[in-house]
Amino acid sequence: MSQIFNFALLGSFLLGAEKINEFMASQTWLSKTNYFDSSGMFFTFAISFPVITHLLILVILWVKRTADQLVKVKRQEVRMKLKKSREGEVKEDEPKKDK
Repeated sequence: MSQIFNFALLGSFLLGAEKINEFMASQTWLSKTNYFDSSGMFFTFAISFPVITHLLILVILWVKRTADQLVKVKRQEVRMKLKKSREGEVKEDEPKKDK
């Protein structure tokens, strides 16, 4: 649940990155040099790339976890089918009793 919240928060942060860059460019008290120029290169390299990398890692982990869970469920399904087929073979081998 926290990963979903983290993903949504970082995603919305990236959606507003242009506005954040414009706001930071208007703040002259931060530094004598204006790092937050109109092209947004500093903001992109310093903030957006690490956030995008983090989001990609989250997606890769979700896909891996989903694939692992799918393999686990399919293995269980195969075991259940094998168990049922073995039970069927045992029942067929037993002699039938006439009443």
